[in-house]
Amino acid sequence: MASRIRKLMKKYSWIEDETRIYFELIGNASHMFQDILFIASKVNVNGLIFNTIYFEGVVYVTMQDGSGVQPLLDINFPDVSIEGEGATLALYTVKSPWMKLSVYQTNRQRKTCPVRPKTPQKPAPRKDLSSDCHVQSYCILKSRDGSDERGVMFRFGAWCYSGRVELTSKISLADVPYVIPALRLQQKKLSFVGDASSLSGSSPFALPLEYAAASSSYMEHEAAESEAILRNLITQVSNDGDKHWLEDDDSSSFFEYSCVNNPGLDDVEFIATKSYNPNGIISISIYYEGSFYLIIDEGNDNPLLDSKFPDISLRGEGHQIQCYPSGLEHWQQLRKMSVWRINTLETTDETIKRSISSAVESNPIETNTPENVGDDTTPLSKQGDTRPDARDNFLEDGSQDSDDENDLKMMKCSINECIDIMDNAISSLLTEDYEMPESLRYKLVKMEDSVKSDESQCGIQTEDQY
Repeated sequence: MASRIRKLMKKYSWIEDETRIYFELIGNASHMFQDILFIASKVNVNGLIFNTIYFEGVVYVTMQDGSGVQPLLDINFPDVSIEGEGATLALYTVKSPWMKLSVYQTNRQRKTCPVRPKTPQKPAPRKDLSSDCHVQSYCILKSRDGSDERGVMFRFGAWCYSGRVELTSKISLADVPYVIPALRLQQKKLSFVGDASSLSGSSPFALPLEYAAASSSYMEHEAAESEAILRNLITQVSNDGDKHWLEDDDSSSFFEYSCVNNPGLDDVEFIATKSYNPNGIISISIYYEGSFYLIIDEGNDNPLLDSKFPDISLRGEGHQIQCYPSGLEHWQQLRKMSVWRINTLETTDETIKRSISSAVESNPIETNTPENVGDDTTPLSKQGDTRPDARDNFLEDGSQDSDDENDLKMMKCSINECIDIMDNAISSLLTEDYEMPESLRYKLVKMEDSVKSDESQCGIQTEDQY
């Protein structure tokens, strides 16, 4: 963590001013703070004061100089509701109650927002979810007993389907691009439940989908209202001669809307929606663990059923655009709006490549010499020298078999060597000490099975067959 902070300090000078930054720790730790509304704590450690605040599921920490004479009763706490630039320090696995650790810059000035009273809404017996856009939405409920089976609803335009499918017991944000295709593979388990314009109010999906649809329109409105702020950020960087990451393609960044007490979403794992607007713009919204995410993309030729969603867990640089202490008039659960860059440099494919490269370097393959190929008395992994030396000896020896036979033997050695490398690489990746999406692990297991199947089909003997 210290090395990560030092690296960010070289890029963001504002991090060095400890009086103008605060740390934010977000997680799903409601079980640790049951019936707790607010906590404020001051701890003086060796002349350094840590101010810790817990409110609405988020922990905020600031630091200040504690040397010299300090008042016995200090009730002054910093204001951490002021928007400013931010950066992600760490993302945690699903096994941890915490999700994300970030650091933010606090501006000196802030705007005060009046507290708006909540307006009660009468529940309707039927929910009208009709829209002018073509909507494809996936809503997945949390597992009831920790099993892999869970309730889902799929909306395709005006038609709604629901049922129970088998997925992983816990879904992380990085799993979203893989869960949707896995759900489609089990579409036979979903049955038609009705039209989106008259969805039964007793359905466990009615209120979540209605709230997510309303939130999506509010997100788009707030994103449009933030255009001036974003242009100002781009201008500040452009004056220094650099190109800001916000000038890249719209699909390379996304908005995050942090919320509290979202109605009807306590039993929801996540919601993923694509809305195809008449103007050709595609808005992609995702709900996960109390936050909504919005990606704006340009409409091109798309398949009739488009289940491809971006991986927004790979976030890079970011900026906190605005805070909403009391929310919006029609979206009182909103607390903060940020924009993030999707870190395309650290993708799953790159992780696989590094693991395969590491496996090849740390597990040198002891391969066959062409002289011993076809020798039924000695295991292939025990024969001869390493491949480069064996090939040199083979080509220099004029008493060997014909060129065609030599090429065939060389080809068999190459195939066996490639299979060994892939087998070791996949096994190393599966046992690597880091969290990977369950769907990706399933694919790698299938790859390993396929490698073993290819071995038997090619007639190549491995050490396990002796």
